[in-house]
Amino acid sequence: MGRASELQENFRRNGREVDRERVAALAAEMIDQRGKKLMDDQVPVFEGCEELLGDGGEEGWKALESSCPDVEMSMKYFPPKKGERSIATGKVVGIVDISAEEVAAWVMDYCNNERMRMIKEEGHPARLELREKARVNERTFATVKNMPFFLDNREFVARQVWKSEEGKVLLAFGPVDDEIDYGVKLKKIRGPTRGMWQIYNLPVRGGAKQCRVTLVQQLDAGGSIPTWVMDKKISLSLKCVQEVIDEFRQDDKVDAADASLKRLSNKFEVSLKEGNWKTVKSPDPFVTMEFMGLGSDGGSTVGIGRAVTVVDATMEDCAAWEWAKMTRQRVRVHYEFGGLERKAVKINEHSEMFYLAVGFGVTGLSPREYLTKNVWKVVNENIMVVGYDVVEHDDVPNGGGKKYVRASTSGFFRYEKLPEVKGVPQTRVTYLTQMDLKGLIPKWVMNSKAVGILRLLSTMRKKFDREHDIDVGQRAELVRAIKREEKVEGAEALEQFEALYEEKEGSNVAVSAEVEEVAAFFWDFGSRTNMEISGDVERTFEEDEEEAGGLKKIVKRRHKLESAHGTHHRDRLFVSEMTLTRDLEGNIIILVLTLEDEGRKGGKSVKARGSVVLSDDSSTWAIDGKEKVAITLQRISEGKTKLEFACSFEVGFTTSRRASLAFAERRLEEIADVSVYFQRRVPLAKYGVKDGVALGHDMLWKTASSGKKRVQCLEEVLTKSQALKELNLRHTWIKAMMATALEGRVAMNRPVGTKLVCVSDAEATQIGRNLIPSLMTEQLAQAGVNQWRVQNKAMKELMKEEIWFESTCVVLGKGIVKSAAWGLMARVIIGAVVSLTDLVTDVIMLREYWIGGEALSGYRNASLASLVASMFLQLLLVAFQNRKKGLLRIAKEAFIVLIGMKAPWDAFRVASGAEQEMATELDPMTEMTVGKGIELVAESIPSVIIQTSAILYSMNNGKDVSPTAIFSLLTSALTIGFISATLSYDYDTDPKKRAYNPDFYGYVPDSSSRRALLFLTMMLMPGVQVLIKGTLVIVLGLARYAREYNRGDMLLFLTYKIIRRDFQYWIPLYGVAGFAVSLLVRVAVKAIADFTGCLHFRHPYEVGGIYFTINLFLPTIGLVAVMLSMDLSAHNFSDTTITFLETVVPVLVSSLVFLFGLFFVIINKEYWRTFFSFETGAQMTRRNFLDGDNVMKCEVFGCHASQWYPIKGKVEQWVSSGWAQWEEERPEWFSDIWKESVLEEMRPLKRRSSSLSKRSLKEKLGEEHKESLRQGDAGAGSRGGGGGGGDGAKVYPAGGERGEGNEEIDIEEFQRELMKMNF
Repeated sequence: MGRASELQENFRRNGREVDRERVAALAAEMIDQRGKKLMDDQVPVFEGCEELLGDGGEEGWKALESSCPDVEMSMKYFPPKKGERSIATGKVVGIVDISAEEVAAWVMDYCNNERMRMIKEEGHPARLELREKARVNERTFATVKNMPFFLDNREFVARQVWKSEEGKVLLAFGPVDDEIDYGVKLKKIRGPTRGMWQIYNLPVRGGAKQCRVTLVQQLDAGGSIPTWVMDKKISLSLKCVQEVIDEFRQDDKVDAADASLKRLSNKFEVSLKEGNWKTVKSPDPFVTMEFMGLGSDGGSTVGIGRAVTVVDATMEDCAAWEWAKMTRQRVRVHYEFGGLERKAVKINEHSEMFYLAVGFGVTGLSPREYLTKNVWKVVNENIMVVGYDVVEHDDVPNGGGKKYVRASTSGFFRYEKLPEVKGVPQTRVTYLTQMDLKGLIPKWVMNSKAVGILRLLSTMRKKFDREHDIDVGQRAELVRAIKREEKVEGAEALEQFEALYEEKEGSNVAVSAEVEEVAAFFWDFGSRTNMEISGDVERTFEEDEEEAGGLKKIVKRRHKLESAHGTHHRDRLFVSEMTLTRDLEGNIIILVLTLEDEGRKGGKSVKARGSVVLSDDSSTWAIDGKEKVAITLQRISEGKTKLEFACSFEVGFTTSRRASLAFAERRLEEIADVSVYFQRRVPLAKYGVKDGVALGHDMLWKTASSGKKRVQCLEEVLTKSQALKELNLRHTWIKAMMATALEGRVAMNRPVGTKLVCVSDAEATQIGRNLIPSLMTEQLAQAGVNQWRVQNKAMKELMKEEIWFESTCVVLGKGIVKSAAWGLMARVIIGAVVSLTDLVTDVIMLREYWIGGEALSGYRNASLASLVASMFLQLLLVAFQNRKKGLLRIAKEAFIVLIGMKAPWDAFRVASGAEQEMATELDPMTEMTVGKGIELVAESIPSVIIQTSAILYSMNNGKDVSPTAIFSLLTSALTIGFISATLSYDYDTDPKKRAYNPDFYGYVPDSSSRRALLFLTMMLMPGVQVLIKGTLVIVLGLARYAREYNRGDMLLFLTYKIIRRDFQYWIPLYGVAGFAVSLLVRVAVKAIADFTGCLHFRHPYEVGGIYFTINLFLPTIGLVAVMLSMDLSAHNFSDTTITFLETVVPVLVSSLVFLFGLFFVIINKEYWRTFFSFETGAQMTRRNFLDGDNVMKCEVFGCHASQWYPIKGKVEQWVSSGWAQWEEERPEWFSDIWKESVLEEMRPLKRRSSSLSKRSLKEKLGEEHKESLRQGDAGAGSRGGGGGGGDGAKVYPAGGERGEGNEEIDIEEFQRELMKMNF
């Protein structure tokens, strides 16, 4: 059986694909069997079912309310036969987008993969096909369905027989009396069922086959269920027609057919005098929206809304799309958003009646209904109009008897044909509408909601958007033109850029495109994409001019200025000269400089694509602004360009500071939008890890606040990202999986073991749900995604197939955690509660010690000292970490320490994925670790010792121990356990650490249940350990042996480290500071390991594996030895205290042994060896460098040089041989912080002269020398020369000769510097 299961798994295919193949095969058989007669025993099945159809008319059939939008349901009572109950017959009719034969084949394939999966999920006991009774046109099926808890299961056994004729297939089914062996005993009641499918082929629409399906069915559940109950539930048994419609749905093809059939070459001529139009904020930058009130007060009468846009389609296509109100997509959307009814009745070829009923979903507000007559007309070959207005009709009385309120609406569309752009048709669409909801709704409320009605135009524009097709053609010509540009010196343009970049705030980004493509993007000033990114409402420009040294044109843009709070200001108008220069290295510099009045008169202006400002003289109402924009484009590698952007501006008078800042931020954000634009066009074959990170940020760009917004952004990215579209075509369930994950809803973690090619939509949804519990159990999003990957087989295979997908999920995980209620803030709150609870209980005990008088003054002073020491050390950590960031930063961090929020603040930074900042000493994870170590050493552990001592002191003196003291002690112990467990767990599950050191990190198992149990074990172990160690210290202290024991224990550890040459700590601090820090850290780590047994400290950099394991049980052995060998009564221990210790100590010892054993059983067995390893920190550092990849090798400079000094030569060789390649490829670890950590003498490109900055090199390199360098003038020291070998490849600074104090520069080194500075 095991071998059979293995073969089945190896050859398993996608269930839906297999189902489709079986349907196709059976459909082909039905076509071959057309016209064949039924067998004699099959005829009665058809005769019995045909009775249910009656005479074929509609008489006697009562309409049912259908929850399925694509079908019509009805029911009818037929006289029962003798011995039968009076059960209603149900009928359902619908249109399916596939042939009649394929529908019949789907019905006959009763046990297909998808249906069996659904049966399993719904928990029904059985569903099977009786193969021994099968014929070519007959199948027998049996199913057992669960009923509510007080009813027995129902069994249905039926035979299905089909016959095929030209253009139709008939399928009848009736009950069978045979007993069925299900292999198990089931308590069930059999219910009879019979019915017939009539399936007729219809004409092909839009390339999609169609058929009309009619199902009549009579079902009796049997038993004691009343017939009226079954009649009420009859619609449930008819849902199978909706299922087959959904299975074969081809809405896009069918809706396209509807549009092509209507081809409305018309329009209704409308003329509306210009009025007092008021611009309203549009949700779409390419749809201008305005509103005009008609009453004297602007709100007493319902006003008129107007919207204008340009659509990338013919006017016939635009009009047809709006006219086709009964397409499946629009009907579905209507019902999803509160729609109640929707009908259209054709009057003639140019008009129709349209009825609509919509509910508000608000108690007390009646639904509204609308009845309009719609008319279309062609005005001429360039204009068509569509108009609609309210109408009354006898067949549709007001309210329709359903308590609806009849509202009124009217409007018109004007479609104007525009010239094509790069072969793409263009249509200007104007939409005017007026709506009165009637009833008690105020007119001003309806007027304020005008934007919602006008959004229809935005939907139309997005439906036909082909801007990418236009861009491809437009930019291809621009790329060719830019490549033809002669390379010039470009020094003046470069100087202007550098001056602006240094003077004003600039930004830079890497773009996934070639230099010329990015330049063409900016140069295509009139593109709709450029306008969308900039937020301009109008753009015009003069045709390009070619001049010596580059391209030039005059550009004008109109920008709608808004404040940070959305307040509108007067539009700003910028008129500038735009130039493009290509320098000798192939880099491109684009400058946009404002023209003065005398320079604004030029040639013929061209309006940009997408400019939809309504007023022709709109510039009259704008305030002139000034701007300077400088852009440089430098090639990084193939398909990668570095974009640097700097700008300054003046937006004129009457502008608030916040509005100016909002404008500046928007301008600087433009390059990020440009990067996103090109990132979306990278094909799947070229996707890498960095592309995956960019895709994740794209999905969260300004939309991470809610699950609904994230899903909406996914929809947008899915339509625009080339790679994601390709991936979704390959695995069609990707969209469903990602949408479910992005919703961020808490759900049960149910790992899915289905392999990649077999995942169904339902399984994809479950995989998406599983991401959230995985993120909830991990502090790092990357660790949560890693757990999600290993628990779901399809994700593991997908991330192996597409390595970039994991990085995308990590970014999305961070965004979900930040905004989810259970996410980042919950973790911060938990951390804050734990820390503050411990602090509060300590303060309460401090108060009790204070009240206790002189007898407890020692405990009071010790508790106060531990709190002060903890605060002081935390402040020292803050000062050390931020010493290069300034006093203001130190003061801010110190305030966080003083209010007791340091621990949750560190957790916030780690969980939010914060990286190490420049000019800081430690990364967030290390800072949090050190902070927790300080809290343990200076506060939590001393607190346990003090409180334990106080309890034993009270017992010894015959005083009662308060419950508060016990609670405070247990709280401190559990706090220590929680801190220790969190620290160890987070380090081990961090994917970066597992990748860097897989031999040490990875003991935490992948199973979520085992992880939960392991974390609980890891939290209880330190809690028990600290109580054992604290008890031992107190007992020895009262016996006067504690000081000797602690000194000897610590001296033994330090001696062990010195003998093994492992005393120097790994942090790269040298001299006296390095020695002091090493001594301090070694003592602190040893103390923490003694009292908590923190599992992370078995690391070779800390205590070390074998010593850690021995040290873990030394306090236990010591305490047992003391209890067995020492006469406690001789050391002033009271009988009560001795009895207490004899009771508690065995419990603690046995608990620790049990927990440690349980821990070893739960963890991954291959990591047992890390608890018995003799490896030192230096040995691990050298091993990781010698055996690891670059990601592991780069960590060597984060360690003290003494650890890798024996292999210094190999380290230096690795750096020198790879630096140039890293500069070009820019791996993630090759950051500025890492480069600063490399020893000075190992950094490549050591100059013989002093370090040359851009400025200093420019000063040394005069114009005369640059000219001689280009022309190969040997006298100026250029390469080659005219004479013999003298100086060879040497260059001397301009203005001097050799020997005049000017130091020679190596030519190759010199040219590398030139390339870096974009000369």
